[in-house]
Amino acid sequence: MTPPINKLRKVLEALVEKHGEVWLFAAARRSKSIHYWDLLLAAPWARKGDSSIVRAVDAVLKDVLSASENRQIGRVMVIEKSHPFFEEFFRRIGGVYDQAMVHVSGPLFGDESIIEAFVLRADNPQRAPARDTA
Repeated sequence: MTPPINKLRKVLEALVEKHGEVWLFAAARRSKSIHYWDLLLAAPWARKGDSSIVRAVDAVLKDVLSASENRQIGRVMVIEKSHPFFEEFFRRIGGVYDQAMVHVSGPLFGDESIIEAFVLRADNPQRAPARDTA
């Protein structure tokens, strides 16, 4: 089962246009929820526990995805950059990606594993700045 990647790109674009910078946007299937894609979101404007963020993402999903595609989405998971998962995820993918497909799998949630994830945006704000070699 593959998530509707092209449409999720449109969701990402709409979120960036409306809210601003996004550090992480990915679709992931977890070991305890293999029939659904969870959306992983990290952004300076997204705070865990803020239900308005989930409502904003849900509204964009309803505008962009068909009803059957929307049923493939399990939940929106807001990941704050202070959470250990954030750094581990970036360590695992090993780079910065924008609109690239990166396949990730393995344990990331303690006793729960990601079966697979498709990363549409990954830009770690905690990474060291690029060095000037000139």
